[in-house]
Amino acid sequence: MSKVQHDDNGEGRMRRAIVIVLDSVRPDRVGCYGYQRDTSPNIDRLALAGSKFAARVPQDVLPGTNAVAGAMLTGVSTHDCSDNYCPDAVLVNEICSPSLFASNHNLFFSKLGWHRGWNYNALMEETPSLPKECRLLLDWFLATLEEKQPVLSLLWFNETHSTVTAPDESMELFLADDVDEMDVDVYFYNPIMLGKGDGVPNTKRDGAILDSTLHNLDDAITPILKLADDDTLIIVCSDHGDLIGEYGQWFTHGLHLENSADNYEAAVDLLRPVFMVMSQPSPRAEQPATHLDIAPTVAHWLGVEGLEQWSGKTLLNDLPYFSSFPPEPAFLQKEEVNDRLRQLGYIE
Repeated sequence: MSKVQHDDNGEGRMRRAIVIVLDSVRPDRVGCYGYQRDTSPNIDRLALAGSKFAARVPQDVLPGTNAVAGAMLTGVSTHDCSDNYCPDAVLVNEICSPSLFASNHNLFFSKLGWHRGWNYNALMEETPSLPKECRLLLDWFLATLEEKQPVLSLLWFNETHSTVTAPDESMELFLADDVDEMDVDVYFYNPIMLGKGDGVPNTKRDGAILDSTLHNLDDAITPILKLADDDTLIIVCSDHGDLIGEYGQWFTHGLHLENSADNYEAAVDLLRPVFMVMSQPSPRAEQPATHLDIAPTVAHWLGVEGLEQWSGKTLLNDLPYFSSFPPEPAFLQKEEVNDRLRQLGYIE
């Protein structure tokens, strides 16, 4: 595999792309999208130096973690959440190699197929102890970045999935502020999701827990965000949102939408808005974007030729992706990847 060469510093350097996903974070809880609490100062600084987008889960993709992961990694829409979707799809990490993956989320189990093609990977158990286990995962990720020099890296955190994973000391800071308790009527909730209380919704407490979790993750990923430069592209986003009081649901991920049949489509639509920021400026900033744009953006940045079936567009310019290809891919792909592409009919 050949490296992408840069002439600006007189010596060849390898480009790399890092994608960070924070599970279930709504854009209206993120500072650069107008939230009043200081939940994301480091993500906000990345957006200020680069770009933020009016991002959503693609309309033909179910707004859930597994389906969104499939869309992001394959570059195509997936409708169902079965255990075997896209078994033959080529993942973006298979054509952008070597690659690194780390997560404390179980979505990358082999039954879904998203485990394949990563050169280096670590999957930890889901844990409510952010300061300890989460930082162990981060330390491993940063060490592997430095040692192995992957061109594509994906880091996926599950802490913001619900209000069960926040450290108490940060929660107390937000509990003490002057943000009002949300005025909502809650009918449907999962007591397991409310692990810091008594399993009963408390809008002031639960909102503080959610915000403090995001605040602590924002602080934890700062060493990675500081790597952004002319050779390192960083994208930070969420996979989908959640229902926080809407239609009587409290951190349910829409699991009780069958009880809101009259408003089903409207309720599902509330799960679609996500936050998405990028370290590089973009002419598409503030404009619509989806997870389908991530694979084309990463490939464009790395100079790797993408796949014709990708339905997204690069975020690095305002043209359709295939109008912005370099005439020749900057990477010579590993022969086993080419064999796989030929077998599936993507190349001759």
